[in-house]
Amino acid sequence: MKTVLMLEHCFNDENILFVKLYKPSKVIYLTTSKGEHGGYYHTFKEVMQDEYPEVDLEKYLLSEISASKVKRMLRQFTDLEAVHLTSSNGLLQFYLQEVLNKFDFELYYSDIDSNAVFRLKDHHFEKVKDSLGGIDVEEYIEIAGGALIKETSKINEDKKVALLTGFIADNQRRWKRLKKILIRKNVVLHDHETPNYVTVLTKNYSKKDYLSFKALLSFLQSIDYVKVKKVNYGEYKLIFDSPEHKAFLFITGSWLEALTYNVIRQIDDVSDVQAGVTFSWQSGDTTVKNELDVLASYHGKLFCISCKDSAHFDGDTLNELNVYAEHIGGEFVSKILVITELPMKRSVIERAQEMSIDVVLYDGDLFNFRSQIVALITQS
Repeated sequence: MKTVLMLEHCFNDENILFVKLYKPSKVIYLTTSKGEHGGYYHTFKEVMQDEYPEVDLEKYLLSEISASKVKRMLRQFTDLEAVHLTSSNGLLQFYLQEVLNKFDFELYYSDIDSNAVFRLKDHHFEKVKDSLGGIDVEEYIEIAGGALIKETSKINEDKKVALLTGFIADNQRRWKRLKKILIRKNVVLHDHETPNYVTVLTKNYSKKDYLSFKALLSFLQSIDYVKVKKVNYGEYKLIFDSPEHKAFLFITGSWLEALTYNVIRQIDDVSDVQAGVTFSWQSGDTTVKNELDVLASYHGKLFCISCKDSAHFDGDTLNELNVYAEHIGGEFVSKILVITELPMKRSVIERAQEMSIDVVLYDGDLFNFRSQIVALITQS
C-alpha cells in the first residue's frame, strides 16, 4: 500500500495499528479545527516519527465538513490508494463514507472491540484481518500525548522477588499481620543515605510480633534475599541486594502488583505488559505525573490495573483508576481493580460496576485468581 488517507482520532490507536499492519509508504492525516485544537495530529506525528520514520506524513486541514469540500479535497490526492475510515469524529466519518462511494479507493475500518480490520465494498463490510496485533504500553501513553517516565517491571521478574511473592501469596493470614509489623516506625528505621539496608529494633516488638518477624526473616535468609548483621542486643541491620529489593518488601502492595504482572505476562498473545508505570501528561500549562500498577496490551486493547493490598480504598481509588485509564486508552480501555480484602463500604463495589471497573479478589486461591485475570484479558 502506497498512500492512505487517515481521519482524525482523539486517541489514534486504530490508526497506529493500521500503519503497523499495512505499512503504507505515505499517510495523509485529515484533521478538522476540532482535531487541530485537540492536538490529535500532533500526538499522531510524534508516534509516527518515533516508530515509523520511514513513512511520509502529511497533514490536511479541512476547514469545513461538507460534501463539496470533501470531494474537492479527494480530487487533489492523485496518489491516494486507500482510506482508513476509523475516527472519533462521527460527522467527518459520515461525509467521507458517503462521498467515497463515487471514488475508486479501497475503504478500510479498524475496530479494536472486534479485534479486526474490515473493508467496505458495495455498502457491505467484509473482514480482511482477524487480528489487529498490538500496541506497546509506551506507544499507548505517547498516543495519548503523554510520556513514560519509569516502570518497575524488571524487579518483578527477579527470581528472589518471585519466591517472596509466592511466599506472601501462599500465606495471606500471616502476611496481614506481618505487613503491619513492617511499617512500625519505632521498629523499622530507614536511612535514605543507605537505601539498600534498614535497621530493625526487635527489642520494641511484642513476643508475638517478634516470632512473626523471625519467621519472615528466616524465609528471607533461606532464599538469600537479605543478609542480617547484629548491631546490639535487639538491634539488627538487614542488608539487601539493592534498594529495589528492599522497597519491594516494605512498600505495601508490591507483591500483589508482581503477582498480577507475572500472571498476565504468561498469557499467550499479550503484546506488552508493564508494572509500576509512572507517566506524565499536560493539563493546561501544568505537567501532571500519574502512576498505574499494571498496564497490558492484548489484541490491540489496553488494560489498566490498580492493585490494593488493603480494605482501605474508596470512591477516590475508583475515580483515579477511571481517569488515568480513560486518558491513556480512551473508550475501549478495560479497567481492573485487584484487591485482597473487600472494602469497608459495600457501595464501593457497586460503584465500580457502574464505572465498568472489574474487581478481582485474591483470597489465597492462586488458581482461581489466575483464571479470573486470564478470562478478563482474553474474553473482554
